Amino acid sequence: MSRQVSIRRSRRPRSSPAIRSLSFEEEEAVDDPRPSTSGECGDSEEVYAPPAKHRRTKDHSDPHFGDDSDWEGSDSEDESELSDCESEEDFVPLDDTSLDSDENLAEYVRRRRARTAPGISSFVWRKRENEPRRFDFTAAPGVKVPDLDAESTPEEVFRQFLTQELLEKIVQETNRYVAQNPRTPSAHMKGWEDTTMKETMSRDRFDQLTAALHFADNQAERQADDRLWKLRPVVDVLNRQFREVFVPNKALQFVPNKRARRGIKVYKLCSSLGPEAGYTTAFLIYMGKDRGDVPASMKAVIDLLERGGLMGKGYEVHTDNWYSSPSLFHHLQKRKTIAVGTVRSNRKQMSTDLQAKGRGSVDFRRTDSGMLALQWQDKRPVTMLSTKKAKGCN
Repeated sequence: MSRQVSIRRSRRPRSSPAIRSLSFEEEEAVDDPRPSTSGECGDSEEVYAPPAKHRRTKDHSDPHFGDDSDWEGSDSEDESELSDCESEEDFVPLDDTSLDSDENLAEYVRRRRARTAPGISSFVWRKRENEPRRFDFTAAPGVKVPDLDAESTPEEVFRQFLTQELLEKIVQETNRYVAQNPRTPSAHMKGWEDTTMKETMSRDRFDQLTAALHFADNQAERQADDRLWKLRPVVDVLNRQFREVFVPNKALQFVPNKRARRGIKVYKLCSSLGPEAGYTTAFLIYMGKDRGDVPASMKAVIDLLERGGLMGKGYEVHTDNWYSSPSLFHHLQKRKTIAVGTVRSNRKQMSTDLQAKGRGSVDFRRTDSGMLALQWQDKRPVTMLSTKKAKGCN
């Protein structure tokens, strides 16, 4: 004589047979405190009682799909006639941290890291020992031009950057400009003659050339938002040569060149250690306020690393408090780049409870993503941000 088993179900809309067939039968509920040991769900005598916080309202209708009873293959028998194996799948929260059976481990780690990004509720500063992420340094630093060695002359080095291609471009555009805008010869100056790569000149000829010097065609199509379009060929060639002639070592530094009263502002990414310290890997000329979604200081760092082809290779960048922010450091961390630098304590998402009391004292906080905020008391507090340091006292 068969034994009748009492079934209790959560107040959730029934799934169609087609949907139920897609569930993974081999998956177990990670948080189930009473795992089944019988092997057959039909023989279990346990009564499943779902948590009260997951109960739904009595209205199970869906305005988009209609009621489940309209689906093909669904029936209207009483719920008590269903077996335990047909009960609803376990509730999965939006912030799921379990590792799916078919999920790549790297994707799982990326998903967990995304939950600790600045601006998210789980981005919390705690006073614990930091656990920074480690990245392999995959770049191959050194001189990449076979024509250069320790015996090369300054002129040979200079010509690696002011290339033949760039000189020919300058000659071409200078002659084009004069052809488009003919000059009237004066009493003390001869008429214009096209310049060449090799030319000896008098003082008057030098004045002619400097007055007509051009690097781009004034009548060619150009980007409307590029304020440096007249210098763009020179800027592009120099950035390319800086990137191709020499690959820097692991440590890099961002140098903000403050604008003079009547000058220009230049952002530079330079080597910071060894005999190549100060070598410019990439540079960016300030063209006015950028109205994009990313702050100008953060955009400058990302653009320079991209221009130099250094992102994602395990480089370590050092910044000052104009560049540093939790948002920037988190972005660099996701791109396998370490960052260390001073930071303004009022930056968004910074720890607000750092209190180094007494000269020489240190206070620190860290996040689950491996970011460390440290304050050291000198004559006044000095605050730093790092994705490299493991402890707050070294």
